[in-house]
Amino acid sequence: MFERLPTGRRTVAVMVEPTDAELAAAQESGFDAYQIHFRHDHPYERIQLWSRLLSSKKLWLAPRLPPEIDVDPKWLPLAGTVLLDTFHASGFGGSGMTGDWEKFQRHQASHTQTKWILAGGLSPDNVGEALRASAARCVDVNSGVELAPGIKDHAKIGALAVAIHRERTREQPAAAPSVSP
Repeated sequence: MFERLPTGRRTVAVMVEPTDAELAAAQESGFDAYQIHFRHDHPYERIQLWSRLLSSKKLWLAPRLPPEIDVDPKWLPLAGTVLLDTFHASGFGGSGMTGDWEKFQRHQASHTQTKWILAGGLSPDNVGEALRASAARCVDVNSGVELAPGIKDHAKIGALAVAIHRERTREQPAAAPSVSP
């Protein structure tokens, strides 16, 4: 599939708990980054291996975190980027459901050296609210801009860009005037 991708753009291989052979094949293709989805209880040694093989700058960790589980801080030095998607018991992302934006905000605020990406159920209709609630600087959007699975809607992509721009440029509420005694 790599050969069919447009040239001159950053490419990201999206994988779920890849085997050594799958990771080697993706590496040989020359992707710019590797987004690896994995169970929160996946062996730490395996995550370390991904980091060594790919380099932490190219590794994007996408842990599948049940609501009561936080990102393990020991993962953070292994990757330059962490993507938080909505948890659902039957799969790795792609549910179209929104996630815990406050949890995302808490992690991003606590670990400022890491690049964070918010994913999960984002669309032109809710991305502004998601940005306000999460303070996300990067978002991953898929089904929220599709006509049907795998078919992007140019109008929805445009509306998403407008919604993000509107949120990023909206005036912040004026501070209440101070009152002197």
